[in-house]
Amino acid sequence: MPFVSLVALAARPEQVTLTEQPHTRAYAATWWGQGLETVLVALGQWYATGPDPDTCGGMTPDATVLAMRTMAPPVLADLPPIALHLFDARRSDPPVHRYHLTTVDRTLTIQVGFAPQPVATVTADSTVWSDILFGGLPLTDAERTGGVHVTGDRDAIVRVVGLYLTGQRPTSGYGNLGIATTTGCADGRRGVHAG
Repeated sequence: MPFVSLVALAARPEQVTLTEQPHTRAYAATWWGQGLETVLVALGQWYATGPDPDTCGGMTPDATVLAMRTMAPPVLADLPPIALHLFDARRSDPPVHRYHLTTVDRTLTIQVGFAPQPVATVTADSTVWSDILFGGLPLTDAERTGGVHVTGDRDAIVRVVGLYLTGQRPTSGYGNLGIATTTGCADGRRGVHAG
């Protein structure tokens, strides 16, 4: 494969400034660069069928949403709009990042911004939320420890969690990224949990 420059994949040669990580270089993707999304999804699914990595650390809100998009499970019926408010509990006084979930053509979509008339709202530490979706942490346990707070239609949230957990079954040939919140932390905990 010939060398492809970053400029060819980026919408503009100038950098995009990330408010959360001002020293990180980021570029907006062109339509051609966005074509890599299916490749990244396939890589994520391939990765999920392998051995569980022994990692520790945590997930930022944007990284959690990127993982959710990459590993979005098939949806058999439409979901009502759901608000997702994520923060990084590893930071002091973390800002809350707002996203919304819905379905478009039976595909789960997660976008930045406010949900129009959400039926439920999840407010969560992004690492704990990723551990619920990808690491098998029970939602009730996370609620009990304070890492997640659900308001509104809790059944809608349980349904979303169930979609991701169902997508992890190795017998389907696909799975989710068991990212960052599995075992292996020096203090013996699973990932970084609020509470």
